[in-house]
Amino acid sequence: MNFNYIKISDAIHNVNKTLYDNPMGLSTGIMPLDNAIRGLQPGLTIIAGRPSMGKSSMMADMALSIGSSATAVMFSIEMSAKILIERMIANQANVSYKDIKLNIISQNQKEKIDSAVGDISKMDIIIDESSLLTVNQIKEKMDKFVELFSPDVVMIDYLQLMSAVTASTRQQEITEICRVLAALAKGYSIPFLVLCQLNRSVEYRENHRPRLSDLRESGSIEQDADVVLLLHRPSYYSILENPMAVDSGRAEIVVAKQRNGERCIVECAWNAQTMSFRDNYTEDF
Repeated sequence: MNFNYIKISDAIHNVNKTLYDNPMGLSTGIMPLDNAIRGLQPGLTIIAGRPSMGKSSMMADMALSIGSSATAVMFSIEMSAKILIERMIANQANVSYKDIKLNIISQNQKEKIDSAVGDISKMDIIIDESSLLTVNQIKEKMDKFVELFSPDVVMIDYLQLMSAVTASTRQQEITEICRVLAALAKGYSIPFLVLCQLNRSVEYRENHRPRLSDLRESGSIEQDADVVLLLHRPSYYSILENPMAVDSGRAEIVVAKQRNGERCIVECAWNAQTMSFRDNYTEDF
């Protein structure tokens, strides 16, 4: 049995030296969000939303923000590495992904794409596209990734696609997955960014703004996560009700839980063409 203890009289002097430190973590690429949560800090961060709300896009945004100066490991369980990289190129180039796939781009856009390919090729991003991963397999893979790459952040898309072979019910399974991921984040002292689906409750709410209670099998997720971010794009529901409606580009990131900070709502911009989030509106956005 491990006998792991700290005597407060021995530790307090070292703690006092860093008491007023609040260093910025890894940048998310969205300045208002960085200011709200002090960047991505070591621990378990959940990004949750309904399907097509932009969870995978936000993960890609953050990988691009981090990859030029730090190492990101991405477990892309839902999406192939090819499609993920294509979307990251469109994002980095600020060119419509649909137009790229239809090959209806100008010479100027082609040059932007070529430049984006060059930039991304220099980034320290490792993608594991294995499907149907168990949480124990991720744990085993992490040992190897740490040995080979010393990652600064781990991203997983997404929680409900993972499994835990020792669990007998789905609720127990989610509990086990969250417990292991939180332990890995603590053990390696790096941010673990995990995408998560919300249940349908949000769709029946008048303003559709998500809440912590909308998390599927929410109990263990709420308990183990250090930060929970909920994505909300009001225009998404307007377009569902009226296909002729125009996407306003307004997006919200609801900081629904922050173990060491306040809850708040961060406003930012969503670009449907490049499937990416930005700080705010610009003329060419």
